[in-house]
Amino acid sequence: MAQRLACDMGDRIAGVISVAGAAPGADVACNQSTPLSFLEIHGDADPVVHYAGGTVFDRTDVAAHASAPDTAKYWAQRLSCAGDLRDVQSIDLEPNLADRETRIQRYADCHGAVELWTVKGGGHYVALQPPALEAMWSFVLNHPKGG
Repeated sequence: MAQRLACDMGDRIAGVISVAGAAPGADVACNQSTPLSFLEIHGDADPVVHYAGGTVFDRTDVAAHASAPDTAKYWAQRLSCAGDLRDVQSIDLEPNLADRETRIQRYADCHGAVELWTVKGGGHYVALQPPALEAMWSFVLNHPKGG
C-alpha cells in the first residue's frame, strides 16, 4: 500500500516506509518524477512476502512479487540513484533478535533517498516495537520533501 501511494501521490509526499512489501507489479503505472524518500524494511526469514521474492504464502494462484533487493532497485531506478546498494551500518532494530541484526544499505545520489534495511532472522512482523519505530521516525525526519 505504501508503494502504491508513492506511485500515485509521490509529488505530494516526502516519502514512504514499506515494511515487508514488494515493488508494484508491472500492471501498476508508476511515473514518480519528484524527489521521494523510500525505505524498505524486510525480514530475511519472512514466510509471507519472501525476502528473495516469490508469491505471497507460496500460493500458485497469485502473481509473483519482487525480492526485497529488487524492490529497492525498482525505486532506485525511478529516483535516478547511482551505483548499487552499499552497506552503511548494522543496527539493533529488533529486541527479540540477537546482536545488531539489521543491515542498512543505501543507494547514492538519488533524487530523494532509497534504503533497504534487512532484518537477519526477521519474519513478516518486524519493525513494530520502539527501537524500530524510533529508527523509522529518524529516517522520516532526515528526509524531508526535496531533501
